[in-house]
Formats: sequence, C-alpha cells, structure tokens
Amino acid sequence: MHPTFLLALLFTCALAPELAAQSRREILGSTANAATRSAVAKGSSIRVDQTVVLEYFEIYLDFRGEQDLEFSVFRCYDEAGSYAPVARVVVPTNGQGRRWYSSGTLDLFLLCGSHYLLAVSWPGSATYFYDTAEAQTLSFGEHTFGYALGVHPLPASIATSSNDYAVYNLALKTHLPDTDEPDVRCSGESCSTSATRAPELGASGAPFLGTASFELQLFGAPEGTLGTVLLAPALLTTPLPLLGSCELYLELSSASFSLGAASFDATRFARFPFPLPNDGTLRGQSVALQGFAVDAASALAVANALELSLW
Repeated sequence: MHPTFLLALLFTCALAPELAAQSRREILGSTANAATRSAVAKGSSIRVDQTVVLEYFEIYLDFRGEQDLEFSVFRCYDEAGSYAPVARVVVPTNGQGRRWYSSGTLDLFLLCGSHYLLAVSWPGSATYFYDTAEAQTLSFGEHTFGYALGVHPLPASIATSSNDYAVYNLALKTHLPDTDEPDVRCSGESCSTSATRAPELGASGAPFLGTASFELQLFGAPEGTLGTVLLAPALLTTPLPLLGSCELYLELSSASFSLGAASFDATRFARFPFPLPNDGTLRGQSVALQGFAVDAASALAVANALELSLW
C-alpha cells in the first residue's frame, strides 16, 4: 500500500502547545587572530544534535569597496566526507571596513543527526578573523572543524577530511522549530551486532506537507547491505532491548508499517521515498520512525529513531 495513503490513515497525536520560538544569536571564534587573503573561502563544520531553523549567518570581515560575498551551506551525515549543497546566496556588498556581513534571510532547517558546513567566499581581498580551538559548543550542537582550504567560488559539492583548528569568526541566528513549523527530532543511538557500521537514519529535509520528493535516508552501511524503515504512531517511553545492546524505540501497533526494503548503494545510502500528502488534517501531527539493516552475514544493525512533526 502506498505510504502516502497509509500516512493519511495513521493515528497520530497532536503536539502539546508551546511558547513562540525564541531566536538566539551565537558567535563562533573571535578577533584574536587575523589574516588577509583574496579569492578564498572560510567557514565552519557544525554537528547538529537538535533541529533548528537557521535564520541567517554572518562573517566578521574587514574590507572596503564592492565585491560579491557568497554564503554557502552544505550537508553531510559524517563530519568528514562529501558535503552536498543546501543553499547558496550571493550578496553584492559595499565593504565598509571592519564589521559583520550577513547572508540575509535564509530560514533553513538544520536537521539533527547531520553535519553542516557554513562557508563564505569572496573574490577580492579581505581580512578575516579567527580563534584557535578543536571544538566550540553551540546551544544545538558543536562546531567540529574550521574549513580553511576553500577557494572562490566554491564548487557545487565539497569533499573534506581536513580538521583545521581555526574557529572562524561567524555569527549564527537560529530558533527551535515553533508549533507552526515542521520538526525532526532524533532519539537513541545506532547499534550493530557485528563489526559492520550501524547506519544513521535521517530525513531529506523538513517534513512540510505537500512535499512529494520527501524521503527517509539510511546512511553508513556497506554497499549491498539491505535496509528498511519502520513507521509507528509514537516512540516508546522506555526503549525495549533487542539483540546485544541494541534497542527498539518505536511503539509498534496495528497502525505500524514498513516503508519496504532497499539496498545501500556505493555512496552508502539506502533511500525510502515517503511523499507527504497535502492534507491539512495532518498538520501538527507526528509520526515515529526507526531504521534497520541486515548485512551479508545476516547480522542485525539498528539505526536511531526519528520523530517527524508535520506541517
């Protein structure tokens, strides 16, 4: 049966009322160190533990005259790996010396369980500022490494394993999803009963109703591993033990169902199309999902769980 139809029939629970979202501006790095370069990109990789909406981000620069600043956002499930493009904004700027320069409004969802690379590149000469540290804590996650090796303009995607200990002077303004916005909440940890890496479960984007291209994604298992995703009305209050130290997070019932089976490809992804119907009766409702995989030796791997709040 088609998942869109099943989703429309699934019994779900309305979200409890919450206060309006409060924005928070957080600053990475400092002006402790400075360097001047042309045609480069500087930025930060951030691990997101709790889904937030990125309203905008800024970089602290010193330059004068006109040049286009390119603000880019990329996403990867691993800290080191291939980052896929999420957004790019070109901001024509008349440099006014040492100050914050902004991307302007983005309103991008940064989803839990992912790493995001936020970078700014410029064609002319500019002075940028940075601190030195291995990590810096944020309210929703952590800065994990500085991105120092980029050039202007940045390519369509970025493959990086470089861990630059610079923390470039960026400012991020975010808020937690409000009651009138979709949300993705991550629960539990991945677990494998063998040496095979356990996959991570994520969503292709924020669960906006009417998104025909929405999909669930298992990432990380070797090519050829067979995966599936189960959907249930809710998460368990207390997880149930499975094999080894693995746990079941879903509250399974007669309304639960599988999104089918899919093999992990050469990029270590198994994809599960899950088109979201444009059905207003589902607005504000939630569903829970958890991923599973079986490798060539029939060993079980269990992914984390997600709870999607639809809007």
